[in-house]
Amino acid sequence: MTRAALSGAGVPQDELFREMEDLRAADADWRNGRSALHVYWAGEDVQDVSARAFAMFQQTNALAPRAFPSLARMKEDILNMSLPLWRAPPGASGVITTGGTESIILAMQAMRHLAAEMRPGLRHPVVLAARSAHPAWEKAAGLLGMRVIRVALDATWRADPGAMADAITSDVVGLVASAPSLPFGTTDPVREIGQLALRHDLWLHVDACLGGYLAPFVRDLGLPVPEYDFSVPGVRSLSADLHKYGYAPKGNSLLAYRDGNDLARNRFYFGAWPKGGYGTATLTGTRSGGTLAAAWAVMRYLGAEGYSRRAAVIMRTRAEIETGLRRMGGTALLGPQHLGVLSFAMTDGDACIREDRLGALGWYTSRIADPVGLQMTLTPVHEGIAGRLIRDLCHAMRSGGAAKPALEISTY
Repeated sequence: MTRAALSGAGVPQDELFREMEDLRAADADWRNGRSALHVYWAGEDVQDVSARAFAMFQQTNALAPRAFPSLARMKEDILNMSLPLWRAPPGASGVITTGGTESIILAMQAMRHLAAEMRPGLRHPVVLAARSAHPAWEKAAGLLGMRVIRVALDATWRADPGAMADAITSDVVGLVASAPSLPFGTTDPVREIGQLALRHDLWLHVDACLGGYLAPFVRDLGLPVPEYDFSVPGVRSLSADLHKYGYAPKGNSLLAYRDGNDLARNRFYFGAWPKGGYGTATLTGTRSGGTLAAAWAVMRYLGAEGYSRRAAVIMRTRAEIETGLRRMGGTALLGPQHLGVLSFAMTDGDACIREDRLGALGWYTSRIADPVGLQMTLTPVHEGIAGRLIRDLCHAMRSGGAAKPALEISTY
């Protein structure tokens, strides 16, 4: 494929956008409900609100609240709309980041800074996480000179508090729980892990990047949701992605602290500079105000009722797919799953999913490597696809041919 070179006179708009249409022709068609993850679609109306808000503020800079007090106000509004969802106490606060990975890095940085205060001389602080926790924890550890020790899962594909307790040493400074995990859609036993955190004076972070903006509304529907938020003693911080079930554009996550004073452990400040002091509370410096404004606008537009309606669609779709899987046979859900991630393995015949067959039928699939299975992150766009999915999955399971090796590249 010929790579584009910088043209002398530039490319006319009509030609430019025709070229962009051609470029995306091979992309996953996420609007038809056959894409299993990556896009969290809440409707054309939400897309329009998001796009208009982004365009209004795209050239502003979220690093400069004095120049753009509107963005500072929006940030505070997002916090005020979000923290009650997780039953945060008075004095809680947070910071808006570019995604779940940055939120995790900052949470781990705060753990490290607290450890430096309380345990001077500790060279390589350790954080304990279940095998199903996101790889961003290893990325954070590599950047911060820390270590992650992965502990076993229990028979329900959730973190095993007993295994976590056995792994606690004098080097351990923090614990991780997922709500839910990306591979299995299971929520770790946060209350039991919180008890461990309190007993050993450890920092507990709940990675609710996938569930934080869905679980509160599923709970309000009267459906069971495992405990995961600040109502659980011992939870010190929590991350949730606005660009997932908050339906904001990519580049929005929120890191929340039970005690707003913990924000100081993320602040960077440099004063010996000719221009004066420079400080940030996140890893990034300059950031378009467009993403922040779009997140604010989507939350304001949807309101609790809008989020609740979409949660109902997701859970109804989930129930329909689960019913179809039971009738079809040959599959098993991987542990108790209460939110938008639906994860199952094969139980008879060739255990490998015929991903190539599903792809030929127009599905962009999301795979699990261990055990080999399928995972879907359900959103409102999947309404009405249960029948097609079960029919095509039956076809894929009956079809012969070698399956491709399981490989999934997932991001926060």
